[in-house]
Amino acid sequence: MNSAKLTKSFLGVALVLALLAVTALVVSGQPQTPDPVTISIAPPLKEVVVGDIFTVDIKVDAGTQPVSSIQAFVNFDPTKLEVQDDDETKPGVQITGGGVLDSELYNSVDNAAGEIDYAAGKLTDTAPSGTFTLATIRFKALETAAATPLEFSTTPPRETKAKYGTDDLPVELSDGTATIYLSMIGIGIEPSLKEVSIGDIFTVTVGIEAGSQQVNGVEAYMDFNPTYLNVVDAAGNPTDRIDPVPDPFETVILNSADNAAGEIDYAAGTFEPAPTGSFDIATIRFKALTTTTGVPVAFVLTEPRKTIASFDGERLAVSPTDGTVVVYSLPEIVTVSLPEGKVGDAYEATLEATGGKLPYSWSATGLPAGLSCSADGVISGIPTEAGDFTVTVTVTDAMDNSDSVELSLKVYPALEITTTELPEGKVGDAYEATLEATGGKLPYSWSATGLPAGLSCSADGVISGIPTEAGDFTVTVTVTDAMDNSDTKELSITIHPPAFKIYLPIIMKNYAP
Repeated sequence: MNSAKLTKSFLGVALVLALLAVTALVVSGQPQTPDPVTISIAPPLKEVVVGDIFTVDIKVDAGTQPVSSIQAFVNFDPTKLEVQDDDETKPGVQITGGGVLDSELYNSVDNAAGEIDYAAGKLTDTAPSGTFTLATIRFKALETAAATPLEFSTTPPRETKAKYGTDDLPVELSDGTATIYLSMIGIGIEPSLKEVSIGDIFTVTVGIEAGSQQVNGVEAYMDFNPTYLNVVDAAGNPTDRIDPVPDPFETVILNSADNAAGEIDYAAGTFEPAPTGSFDIATIRFKALTTTTGVPVAFVLTEPRKTIASFDGERLAVSPTDGTVVVYSLPEIVTVSLPEGKVGDAYEATLEATGGKLPYSWSATGLPAGLSCSADGVISGIPTEAGDFTVTVTVTDAMDNSDSVELSLKVYPALEITTTELPEGKVGDAYEATLEATGGKLPYSWSATGLPAGLSCSADGVISGIPTEAGDFTVTVTVTDAMDNSDTKELSITIHPPAFKIYLPIIMKNYAP
């Protein structure tokens, strides 16, 4: 921009600032020592690819200090960047005001010189403070650059300033940087999700997805948590390197694994024709140390360990796909005993385990006839043989890890009353009969109904008493074992009436002597 035009523009700005001075008279309480105002490019680092259109903001952080106007002058490299016009209805190239300082005083872009001149103020209402956006700049990336600056100008006549009324405020300026890459390729941990069990030794690969972009060098920096994972060799011993994949990158420049810090640094390339498409550059062998619901294997994207690729000296941006490792514990059966059963009765017991990855699959051997174990861990059926059995149960998780235990299972014979008849009794005479049974689990508990008056049945199976009525009786006796199984039987009992005594009178006769 020529100096005459710039001088004329600043005269206009000066006139407006004079108006701001009048406004400042009605603004109460300006501090005697103004707080510094920070004017910055945000974000401070922008990473893009050639051809990308992207935005950065001119940000203001005034703290508690009111600000009535700001003039910001930004320089950029016009061979690397070009400002895109945000208002085609106006002559020249414009950037977009943030709206907080809503009176735009000056807005001009010179893409040939690489200069942005912008000023805005607050002519009415209260001057703003705090953090706000002064303006947004829309750039197009033209060619590669490791770090092309976005710098505030600090020398007159293009001096970046902040004012409150007519008073200059102290400013702190924070410039920005744009890194422009030739292209974007993908780099990832494959598979992106790896599920293993504690103690497992397993591998993941570092893969490239370049599409049609040629790549002849990659620097890959990865972090992992050494609490959960260690890099190991084929024998499972901790090691300080990973395994290169020599095709297509036959030249390894850097290969380091630090199990204490949880860092992997690897760089490789080729002097042969640069490959395209999908290919692997290295294999990482880990050992799972302890359980976790998910531990990342993540690419580092910040200096000095910045993951990057290149082609013929031009930097390529990477779009990373990190990996996640889930480490399961081994399954463990927690069932310690099986309930007892009885021949002929329905039986069911559910097995339980912890750890491992669901779902479980169960099996059992050594079960008595009539019982089986389902895949979901339920032993059920109707046992047909009695005895003491040693059952081996096995659980297998979704990772194909298993645990086995031996459990004892006792199956009792069927409970059965063996008494077939009751002895006869007689009214008035003491009576006692002992009931008997086999099978089931001791102790037994007995009961009886239908007994003649005077008789009762004790819990241990003794019918006793002195009957007071005669007749033929049907007695129902029931035995219940310790497993609450029972058997019932009807028995007959006859009680005779008491015996009759016949008394004959004695006739006394007088005989003569």
